[in-house]
Amino acid sequence: MRILFALVLIVAVREVPLAGATQDSPTTADARQILSERIEHQAEGRIRLIDFESPSGPTPAPWDTDGERRFLVAYRAEIEFVEPCVWDTAADQDPASFMTLKQGMRSPVPNRIFSILSAGERYMIRGQIALKGTSSGWEPTGFTWSDPPQRVASVRQAADGGTEPSTTNPRFSYPAGALQNQLLKVQFYVPAGERAYYRGTRFDWSGLVYRVDAVGHSFFAEFRKQHDPFNHDDICGTAEEFGINRPAGYDEAAAGGLFLKVGIGLLERPDNGPYNFARRYRIVQEGQWQMTDEPNQVAFQQDFSGSNGWAYSYSKTVEIDSRQAVLRISRVLKNTGARPIETDHYGHNFLKIDDEDAGPDYTLDFPFVLKLGEGSQTRNCVAARDHSLVFLKQVPVGEAVWLRIEGFSSTSDNHIAISNHRTGAKIEIATDQPATRMAFFSQDGVLCVEPFVAVNVPPGATKRWMTTYTFSARK
Repeated sequence: MRILFALVLIVAVREVPLAGATQDSPTTADARQILSERIEHQAEGRIRLIDFESPSGPTPAPWDTDGERRFLVAYRAEIEFVEPCVWDTAADQDPASFMTLKQGMRSPVPNRIFSILSAGERYMIRGQIALKGTSSGWEPTGFTWSDPPQRVASVRQAADGGTEPSTTNPRFSYPAGALQNQLLKVQFYVPAGERAYYRGTRFDWSGLVYRVDAVGHSFFAEFRKQHDPFNHDDICGTAEEFGINRPAGYDEAAAGGLFLKVGIGLLERPDNGPYNFARRYRIVQEGQWQMTDEPNQVAFQQDFSGSNGWAYSYSKTVEIDSRQAVLRISRVLKNTGARPIETDHYGHNFLKIDDEDAGPDYTLDFPFVLKLGEGSQTRNCVAARDHSLVFLKQVPVGEAVWLRIEGFSSTSDNHIAISNHRTGAKIEIATDQPATRMAFFSQDGVLCVEPFVAVNVPPGATKRWMTTYTFSARK
């Protein structure tokens, strides 16, 4: 029997004292038992706790100022689904309860996340448990939960002799493909519904190139070590976005109205605030994908027909050259609706060469004399020198470099070369459209050059543009 499982970030809980716990502070074992009882009570036996750990153990709560015993327990727990279900969240609203809903019960479902397709699926959740000491024991007063959880194992897959997915290296857990010839190998994630590597509301879901092996070196990288498919920047490699600041139709939509993110579908504007690329928006209508492959290329096609006049046909082709170490990503966007599509597009290009973190071994070269625009944040880690951007030192952990690149004036200026002088490898990124703006970002070891192009497509019109990645190495 399928069930509906609603998971929220902050939960009001009924108080269930743990008899016999009269010590001055709770133990990790106390917290585990409370979490196990909570899951058993709310999920009615459909979910069970497999493992529980709290490296820091119980710590005094910051609000414990009146002499009462209050503690927080940060935990990581592995849970197993005893039967298939659907996982939903109300985290973007004001959550008030954590419950398991049986099929047929009427309740709003604000944002479907994914389905648990078979019994035995295991997931990792993280959060905190708030405990209050009473004369009868430790009472839970609140929980927080990670949303959504991370898939860590499938009992059925393991029993069949399969390989368990990794929690630290997401490329082994999600549907992916590869193009390969004698010159290079290109690996990419594919849009695969609820099993897909990325389902956030920021980046185009198709053809995410996460690694290229060419000329004896490797290129591109994952941004995060842990992975949440719904987080806006748990992403990799060539990640592309339409409208980082101004998605089509957002400014015109009232609160509750719809706007367009090409490569995803129609999203809901929740309020009158400005668009925020890091926010998780509700997907009202999701575009479906078709994938076709031929020797040396794979094509992703999304034909979308939505409400309020929004409709388009979008294709992205990832192609490798048979004569040189070159990767091309070609895009065709046809506006099949009644409303103009006015936005922009860029590739984020999460890059490392030979898996080496950003630092003084790297240089970025441009065809024009480089200028850093208003708002640039160098953190004293990078500097513009004539046609080049150089690293003075590594970016400290927890900090980020962000630069507004200026000085370009023509299509030929939309060509950036990134070199690793220690390993001798280089990647050149060229787009066949003039840049409307350029940015550079570096954090947690990645280098990201971001050339933007305008995407203004009237009804019935078509726009085509291509980015070429050329890989080389010092002999």
